[in-house]
Amino acid sequence: MRDALLSMYGTEPGDSAGTPAARLRRIARRAYRWAMGLPFEALFWTAGLVAMAAMDPQGDHLFSLCPLDAVGVSICPGCGLGHAVAYLARGELVASVQAHPLGVPAVLILATHVHRLARRAGGPLHVHRS
Repeated sequence: MRDALLSMYGTEPGDSAGTPAARLRRIARRAYRWAMGLPFEALFWTAGLVAMAAMDPQGDHLFSLCPLDAVGVSICPGCGLGHAVAYLARGELVASVQAHPLGVPAVLILATHVHRLARRAGGPLHVHRS
C-alpha cells in the first residue's frame, strides 16, 4: 500500500501534501500565476478569437467595426472574416471558406502567435512529478 501511494502521489502515507486535492490546488495556483503573467497582446487576440467564434454567423450584426463600412465603401477585403471564424469554430469548414477564404489561415496565424507569446511568458503548464 505504501509503495502504491508513493508511486501515485510521491509522498508518504498520511502526508496531506500529496493528496489529489492538494495537487489540484498547486496546479490551479500555478495556472493562475501563469495566466496573470501573459502579455496583454495574447489576451487581446484570444479574446477577439473567442468573441468571433461565439457570434452567430447567420444572424444580423447590430454594428460594424469596419472603417470602410462606416464611410460607405461596399467592397472590403476583411468583410466576412468574423463569419468565417464563427463557422470554423462550429466545424463548418466549407461555410468558413465561403464566408472568407482567409478565415482558416487567419485563425492558424493568430493561434500560433498567441502560443508563441504564451511560451515566452513562461511556457505551458507542466505538472512536475516528484
